[in-house]
Amino acid sequence: INPVLANYNNPLVVGGDSELPTTIDGFNTINGRTIDVFNNSWNFHTNVGTVYNRNRKEDNDTYTFQARASFDLVPGSSNQGRHNIQLGVWYEQRTNRRYDILPRELWQLARQLANSHIQGIPFDENGNATTPIIGYDTITVAGSQIITPLHQVSIAPGAEALFYDRIRDVTGDELTTFVNVDGLRPEDLSLDMFSAKELNDFQLLGYYGYTYLGENFDGNFEDFFTATTTGDPNTGIRTFPVAPNRPIYGAAYIQDKFT
Repeated sequence: INPVLANYNNPLVVGGDSELPTTIDGFNTINGRTIDVFNNSWNFHTNVGTVYNRNRKEDNDTYTFQARASFDLVPGSSNQGRHNIQLGVWYEQRTNRRYDILPRELWQLARQLANSHIQGIPFDENGNATTPIIGYDTITVAGSQIITPLHQVSIAPGAEALFYDRIRDVTGDELTTFVNVDGLRPEDLSLDMFSAKELNDFQLLGYYGYTYLGENFDGNFEDFFTATTTGDPNTGIRTFPVAPNRPIYGAAYIQDKFT
């Protein structure tokens, strides 16, 4: 929680006419979103309380091996024509990892994904709802009361969708019930509630040598195309791990000093 940014939500007028916002859109800043007027000061610098929108970690290892040897070669046991042979090898392997994430946009992505699977009520060619009736309601039209059926909304999760289901594990709501993400506490949410595709499609991540959740990964290039949550390439949700950069450098030399 950022108490400095939260001050932008305080009423500007102190007195009987001051009121706190009653809707999410009435707040100047809330859960990763700040209205433009408070984003910066005259386009010179970010405003008071703003936190840099990037979290990064890196891990770089270097392994080096060197070996040298020398010997004298004296053909015919004569000092004339003596060869002083020197040789050496050098080998270096690096392992480079980096993980970047944009934390403020996580809230925006959560809002977009929480209820995206709810598609409303479908109708057939005759204009009749095709989903089951879950109840009835009475409405008044021109002074007359009409009993109208309430149909269940249809759901259609997208490919590799995960957040819509995980968020309801937290709230306990049915899949057909709308969820208010901004009504949750930060500790109720975690990165593993999103799938790798959901985070990458929103361009929130950049990583190599890590999984999409920021865990060290020592696999190979092919794992990016086959790894899933179940371990079976044919089932589960793809996790798109990226192998670390492992460049290898080598050199060798031989020198002959002769007289």
